[in-house]
Amino acid sequence: MALCMDTTSKQGFTAPNAYIRIKNISIVGKTKMEFSVGFFKTAETESSFDYQTWSCAYDVTGANPFAQGYRYLKTLPAFANATDC
Repeated sequence: MALCMDTTSKQGFTAPNAYIRIKNISIVGKTKMEFSVGFFKTAETESSFDYQTWSCAYDVTGANPFAQGYRYLKTLPAFANATDC
């Protein structure tokens, strides 16, 4: 699971249809999760050109943490144009 969208990094690098992948999830207590989001030129690229850290509510009885993270990202204005890829 991942997201794709046109992305410009903080340094000004632009990647059309960048591959966006959640990495390094940490569950904090039973109600919060923190995770890194890596931005890659393509799905096959090993090194990210940018990353961000996010946190959101975690539902221990819900879907797996990755699915919850992607669902949360899609609610944010920064990821409004993202599609599943």
